[in-house]
Amino acid sequence: MATGAALVGGGAAGFAALAVLGLSPTLAGAVGAFAAVAVWCAVARPVAMLVLAVVAEVINLPGVAAGLGVPGVFQALLLLVTVALVSGLRSEEARARISRPAWWFAALLLVYLASQALSFLITTDLAATVTTVDRRAVDALVVVVVLLLTVATDSVWRVAAAVAAPLAVLAALTVVNLALTGGTWDMLGFSVVTQASGELTTTVRFGGPLPDSNFWGRHLVIGLPLAVALALRAHPHRHRAATAGWVAAVIALLAGMYLTQSRGTYLAAAVGIAVFLVLADRAVRLRGLWLVPVGIGLALLPGIGERFLSLVEDLGSDATTGVDPSVLGRSAALEIAWQMFTERPLTGYGAGSYAGLVTEYADRVPTSVADPTDATHNLYAELAAETGVLGVLGWAVLVTGIGGLVLHRLLTTRDLDQRRLAAAVLAGLVAWSIASVFLHLAYFRTFGLLAVLAAALCCRPEPHPKRIDGPRTLRRLAGAGAVVALAVLAAAGTASALATDRARATAQLVVMPRTTPGTLSAWPMDVRSREIVMPTLAALVDPGTPDTRYRGDPVRGLVTVDATAADPDAARALLVAAEGSARARLEEFGLTSTFRVVALGDPAVTPERHLTPAALAACAAVGAGVAALGWIVVRRRTPIPPLPRSST
Repeated sequence: MATGAALVGGGAAGFAALAVLGLSPTLAGAVGAFAAVAVWCAVARPVAMLVLAVVAEVINLPGVAAGLGVPGVFQALLLLVTVALVSGLRSEEARARISRPAWWFAALLLVYLASQALSFLITTDLAATVTTVDRRAVDALVVVVVLLLTVATDSVWRVAAAVAAPLAVLAALTVVNLALTGGTWDMLGFSVVTQASGELTTTVRFGGPLPDSNFWGRHLVIGLPLAVALALRAHPHRHRAATAGWVAAVIALLAGMYLTQSRGTYLAAAVGIAVFLVLADRAVRLRGLWLVPVGIGLALLPGIGERFLSLVEDLGSDATTGVDPSVLGRSAALEIAWQMFTERPLTGYGAGSYAGLVTEYADRVPTSVADPTDATHNLYAELAAETGVLGVLGWAVLVTGIGGLVLHRLLTTRDLDQRRLAAAVLAGLVAWSIASVFLHLAYFRTFGLLAVLAAALCCRPEPHPKRIDGPRTLRRLAGAGAVVALAVLAAAGTASALATDRARATAQLVVMPRTTPGTLSAWPMDVRSREIVMPTLAALVDPGTPDTRYRGDPVRGLVTVDATAADPDAARALLVAAEGSARARLEEFGLTSTFRVVALGDPAVTPERHLTPAALAACAAVGAGVAALGWIVVRRRTPIPPLPRSST
């Protein structure tokens, strides 16, 4: 009776509230029905409410609903999942399942939040810091509530499916959208085509329910190893329909990743699958050998291999024209973040402060862009710039704590399916972390689902856990650490022996028309509106001498000259000669009556060490040789016994 009253009351309240907000009766009725089902699940079926909440988070239902004019979905889901937790904890059995590891994960989240809350003491933008820390605290609260409900109901596999299945469905939806409409319809906000096209992309870029395809790709790399683990779980039990469904989900996820056209997504997915194969059992590793030719074939698809080659060329180029704008923007953002970190290395400028300081720092870094981005596009640079070493340590404690606890369960469990799921969680954690090299922190609750799965795994009872031989494990770890340390030291020693000391001197030149000062107002506007002007002038005054490089900066209207020599005095002398050569080139082309060259300020000299490509190859060879030799020695001194044969 109480459940029925809650069902009717929730639906009526939802319909009335949405009607008052001005929604159409059809939409209000649909949302009201959803609200009724959610209320019923929260009261009578906590597990169903848990799955509903996870699916809603994965598909970004609050964001999509807000875009359709339905506010407050996130707050309603938080309330309902909290009610479901309270309802679920009425059972003594459910309360008993919440063991110590669950509180360890909550403590890890608390450590991370504490590292962010320190920003209140030193922030340069209190309003931005309050907003940022408040949002992250609420996100952490949601993660803890979902974590406790998952542990209390022993729903680790349900949550894994609730993460992977919706991602696969939405990924398949992007394929259908491309095939039927060419990406012209966003399917009510669940199949969005992003505005950024990117260089050398072969399709429109789909962001799923998110406005950015790169962030959507970071979601998908979490779902891929989970879908593989679910497919492996269904296969031995001859659940053919389930196996086929999860195999189709894996294919859909790969197709969805391709349609993001995100290089970071491709790289993270490859690393994630590799980690899963390494950590899973031997049978999975043997099957994984078939993925080598598949991976090579995927790399040859249009929009994958050539985009990585283009990225390598852009990163190795000193030019600012003809370069992928996303590469330039990210380079400038990283330089700004590094500059902020070097000025406040311990505490940073405060959580959420980066966007407000971009304009101030944009002119103080080497790479200049017309419209600097207000985000770092790198999680670790964001943490360093905004919260300093303390913030980076807080994040490191969170991630390594999650990974360490899951790894312990992976090594001690005798359940093959649980081992594979633990490997999938670790693979998702690594893949998400790799993707975050190219993205800042956003959608923290989706990342938190990895912590939820990890906690649920660690809290599951293990009747006969494997005993870890402590001394032997320590010997192995010490041996592996010694091998890595020796390899690194050998490579570093080789690099130190082969490197040459040099000095780089940098000066800025202005090439401007010979006119009266009052008529120069149009010149800066012309330079900024026509990006080719300054690179053309830089090429014009460049005599092509070795060890001297001229770069046109269309944003600042300057020509930057870099001269490299064996010592600072020689580098300065090269700069003086470069300035004279620039004037001589103008005279050679008969332009001295039109343009003049003016040097700005004193040259900046920085020491550097140079390694030739051959020296780099030698360092890599020495390091690999020492590592191989050390591994052989360690294997001989600590032989690994063969695995026992299966009794079946």
